[in-house]
Amino acid sequence: MAINGSAPGGRLSLRQVFAAPLAIAIVSIIGLVSALVGDDIWDVLSWLTLAVPVAVILWYWLRRPT
Repeated sequence: MAINGSAPGGRLSLRQVFAAPLAIAIVSIIGLVSALVGDDIWDVLSWLTLAVPVAVILWYWLRRPT
């Protein structure tokens, strides 16, 4: 039986394991670079993209089993 779209043996591929952390890292890098590039819209972009990791942490923290 496959769990969460994993392989039949229950093992996840490297792509499945590292997809979300890689996406969060890329979004964070975009946010950091946009904070250095300019003002106004770049500041808004940096705040939005740097809020993504915080939102993900809060999402999973609030959904944790009790």
